[in-house]
Amino acid sequence: METVETFKDAIGKRITVIEVTGPAHWASYFINGDSSGFDYYNTPNDKAGDRDQAMADKFANWCGGYIVDCKDDTSFAWRHDATQFGCLACDVCTYIVHVYDKEGAKSE
Repeated sequence: METVETFKDAIGKRITVIEVTGPAHWASYFINGDSSGFDYYNTPNDKAGDRDQAMADKFANWCGGYIVDCKDDTSFAWRHDATQFGCLACDVCTYIVHVYDKEGAKSE
């Protein structure tokens, strides 16, 4: 997790922009809300898709904000920010996260 910048939005709330690395195949779920990528039809009784989506949800909560975009920098990685939630080595990308002040209060 790396802090990139901090700025104020249109109504004066401070937003911190961070970058995290996670599985590239989660991008559609985070950015478009499309969970169809977690439907693993080859192993219907395995619940692999449910486990993968649960890992993605834990990762998103850990980020502490809103995942708003991803960079086009896909590469293979053995370790990344989602490894701590049980995700194995895979193609990863950098996600851009907007984190609002804890209380969402206007900053001076």
